[in-house]
Amino acid sequence: MLKSGMAFFHVIIPAAGTGNRMAKALPKQYLPLAGKPIISHTIQVFFNHPRITNIHLALSQEDAFWRSLTLEPSSKLKLHYTGGKSRSETVLNTLQVIEPHVNENDWILVHDAARPGLTNQVLDQLINALENDDVGGLLAMPLADTLKQANQDNRVNKTVPRADLWLAQTPQMFRFAC
Repeated sequence: MLKSGMAFFHVIIPAAGTGNRMAKALPKQYLPLAGKPIISHTIQVFFNHPRITNIHLALSQEDAFWRSLTLEPSSKLKLHYTGGKSRSETVLNTLQVIEPHVNENDWILVHDAARPGLTNQVLDQLINALENDDVGGLLAMPLADTLKQANQDNRVNKTVPRADLWLAQTPQMFRFAC
């Protein structure tokens, strides 16, 4: 790990999943959306953001989609075949690989490969809100739906107040040294 200095912003996009829950031939990040794979839309917001230093795409060893891609050494996009058995293992594997190139005070943003709806405006809000924080945080939305709790017979037992409930989103942002 490099010594601390000016903090940079690194994005890790875990894209090693197979999308088993969707029961499709392709992993969900490669399904088409507006003529391009979903992951292309996901990556684009980070390419366009001036404060993002690197985008670390964490892939499975079996992923053939990116194998033929030749990247310029100066590209923000870095490919890592660091996919694990879970999202958290994939992120940890990628953190270990990038450690020699990251400062302890640098920020890591983890964003799901199949979440193409992030905008530069929302990304700016997250970075601006957290860049002076000691630890970090994540995007979240207040829960809008009515939430029910079931009893042992799977019948509605009660309505859960949603006043303090939030839906966790990505990216999640934290200091590398945390």
